[in-house]
Amino acid sequence: MSRKLTRQTVDRMEAEVKHLKDVLIPTAEAEVADSKTAGDNSENTEFINAYNVKQQHEARLKTLETTMRDATIVDTADLSKVNEGVVVRMDFGGGDCEDMYVSDSEASTAVTLDVVTPESPLGAALIDSSVGDKVSYTLTNGSTVTVEIVDIRELNANEQKS
Repeated sequence: MSRKLTRQTVDRMEAEVKHLKDVLIPTAEAEVADSKTAGDNSENTEFINAYNVKQQHEARLKTLETTMRDATIVDTADLSKVNEGVVVRMDFGGGDCEDMYVSDSEASTAVTLDVVTPESPLGAALIDSSVGDKVSYTLTNGSTVTVEIVDIRELNANEQKS
C-alpha cells in the first residue's frame, strides 16, 4: 500500500535509516559478539538482550525502507487537504483546539506534538479533508466524536526534536 509522505518526512526517515545503519546496528552487532564470550547463550541475559536490541533495530530499518520504497511523495506547498506530514489544528468542540502531526507512530520520537497515524480512526477520518470540514470517528467504546478542521500547515522547526 502506497503511503503519502512529505519530503520532510522522507528526509527524517532517511536520516533515521542512516543512523540505524551507521551507528545503532553496528553497535548492537558488536554487543552481540562481545556477549557471546560469556558462555551458554541460552542463559546469557547480556547476549539475549543485545540480540533483541539488534533485532529491533533491524526490524525498524526494514519498516522504514519498505515505507519509503512504497511511498508517494506529496508537496506540502499544497496545504488544501490533510495528508501525511502536515500539522492539523482541530476543534473538538467549544473552541477546544489541538494541533496534531499526521504521520507514522515513530514520528512521536521526532516531534513535540501529539501524532495521529493515518491508520487510526481519527487519522483515517482526517486524510483528504479540508479546512472547515467536520469529520467524525468512532472511539473504541462505540461513541462518535466529531472534530472541525481549523487549519492545515507544515511542521515548524521548533516542533521538531533535535
